[in-house]
Amino acid sequence: MTPQSLLNSKWSFPLLCAATLLLSFHQLFTAEYAFTDEAFQLWHNHDRTNFNGFFVQGRPITALLLEKLYGSIDRIDSLKWLRLFSLGGWLITAPVYVAVLAHFIRIAQLPRILLLPLSVLIGGSASVAIYIGWAACAEVFIACLTGLLSGYCMFYIYHPDTPVKFRGYWALGAIVAGLISLLTYQSAFGAFLLPFFILFIGRQSSQYRTATWRAIVMYGLIHIAYFVIFKKLISAYGIEASDRTLLTREPLRKIGFFFSTPLAQALSFNFLYNVKGLFSQLFYYGMLTIWAVSVFAGKPRPSLKAGLGHILGVLVLMGLIFLPVLVSRENFASYRTMFALNIAGSVLLLNMLFSFVRHAGRQQWLALVTAFLFLVTAWYNTNNNFISPLANEYQRLSTFLRDNYPKSNGRILVVRPPEAAFTALYGVKVYRDEFGMPSTYKGWTPDPLIRQLVDELTGRYDAAVGLFLINVKDQEALKDLPPGTFDDLLLLDIGALLQ
Repeated sequence: MTPQSLLNSKWSFPLLCAATLLLSFHQLFTAEYAFTDEAFQLWHNHDRTNFNGFFVQGRPITALLLEKLYGSIDRIDSLKWLRLFSLGGWLITAPVYVAVLAHFIRIAQLPRILLLPLSVLIGGSASVAIYIGWAACAEVFIACLTGLLSGYCMFYIYHPDTPVKFRGYWALGAIVAGLISLLTYQSAFGAFLLPFFILFIGRQSSQYRTATWRAIVMYGLIHIAYFVIFKKLISAYGIEASDRTLLTREPLRKIGFFFSTPLAQALSFNFLYNVKGLFSQLFYYGMLTIWAVSVFAGKPRPSLKAGLGHILGVLVLMGLIFLPVLVSRENFASYRTMFALNIAGSVLLLNMLFSFVRHAGRQQWLALVTAFLFLVTAWYNTNNNFISPLANEYQRLSTFLRDNYPKSNGRILVVRPPEAAFTALYGVKVYRDEFGMPSTYKGWTPDPLIRQLVDELTGRYDAAVGLFLINVKDQEALKDLPPGTFDDLLLLDIGALLQ
């Protein structure tokens, strides 16, 4: 199939997106592992901990759904069903994204050929790799889908072809879908603005500029409605909200944070952004500079005022897409919060690249090369940077416990591995708390993970609950323990185990 035949087919790009997902996650059907929160949530799957943990973070829909999902399983090898549930959701959500964005790319008169690499990029997004590979995020596809559909409904409220009597239904759809998105996973609601972002970079008529302003107002109102609902729910349940829901008191620092990390990740396609990496820094600042210069190279060439206004408008819209994260007190640009912003940045850069290449044949080659590059990167991120190292860690840990737990007398001393343990073993780098990090590096993981494994290995839940377990960061921490502390303990040095 040629790029031209892909362009002429209505279903080709959504199907290409779905195929990217299936290719990237082929290991999901067989791999066994428990990544950080998964172990905690599985061990606590019947004591309301999961519900309360998500509810106090402002995600009551997630609280209800994951309580049911985790409550339906009791073994680590069953976690794959939650991941497959998420994969199924994304096999619907990602193609819908492609179809909806294709609709607005056509309206904005952007090059349709950019849908080829964009379809692969959406299915191969670093965010989607986390949403599917980490069962703690199994519900996020709901938030991403409803966030985009909310924006789609908003566009048609005031569309000239929409009969006045139907505008109320479109408005209701925008509000309900938006609230579902926010009550499920707040940062996903930024997708609401993606249609208007595409229209803005297409520099369309004042009609669409007015629609964008109206969308921004609605976007803010839905956030306010969500905040009121969340406060009412917290009050009704008589519990305190998590610190993660606190609003920032330092907006200027948040702006600096946005330009230092989230925007950099957004303008890096699906290449994992390394804050300390020279290539990552050069790529980000290079792309940002080239795009800003390209604004003034368009035809017709804009005035200085118009060009600067366009650059400012794009950056403001990207900031608004990331608003649910920017208004919170926490400064953490994890990939699980980056899906909508990364799509916005990718559309921006792809449109720029195709504007440099006017010849249709060369555009097709550019589309094929970038799509292939995104596909390879997606496969590598999902498998080499995530699933394979975690599956190997879990296999070695479960084998060790199966062979050695019977002689432990129910007393185990755990030495956690270093954060970069996978770097030495597999050549991968650590990205946030998501890619390239051993599950047992986090202090809260070994306890529930080992208890869960003991329960599964022995069939005795009481033995797992009664397990005496000491968990230390590294070998150096052993020196701080009183003499004789671990004389009768089974030593489980996970870093050494991984070698």
